Amino acid sequence: MHYELGEAIFEAAPGDSGSQAEAEKELETAIAQDGDSSAIQCELGKIALARSELEKAEAHYTRAFSLDPQNSRAQLGMGQVLMNLNKAVEAKKYLEMAVKSDPLNEAAHYRLSLAYRRLQMPEQAKKEAHLFEEIKKTKQQVEELYRQMNMKPQKSDEVVDSETQ
Repeated sequence: MHYELGEAIFEAAPGDSGSQAEAEKELETAIAQDGDSSAIQCELGKIALARSELEKAEAHYTRAFSLDPQNSRAQLGMGQVLMNLNKAVEAKKYLEMAVKSDPLNEAAHYRLSLAYRRLQMPEQAKKEAHLFEEIKKTKQQVEELYRQMNMKPQKSDEVVDSETQ
């Protein structure tokens, strides 16, 4: 319950430092009561990333990855942090894993296109940017169909934010 509460608090106001602190407290309580998990570490990584605490974010995503190397959120988070730390070569490895683990994750394709661009790999960057746009467009079409049917689609785990790397 504390994990879900922490996640909900952060998602409701990700830029608010009070919400970040409250969400972090709930997640720490979840670890104390239920044990550590990759999902919890990913949420803590997102909070640290929102605060621009890159080393702390890297530590959380490293822990998340060590707990579950197949977790695409951990792979994507590590890639994003490493890009912010100007470690594009290392980021590329994690972002390629994220795309392989979750081929429909538009954020992973977007971030990978940025990594390829930074690494002077224009053809790969163009391909990933195209995939990002296609997936995003398809998801918007599906969401519109759900709206027309008065249904709600499942929430996506990752959303591309407006930050550019």
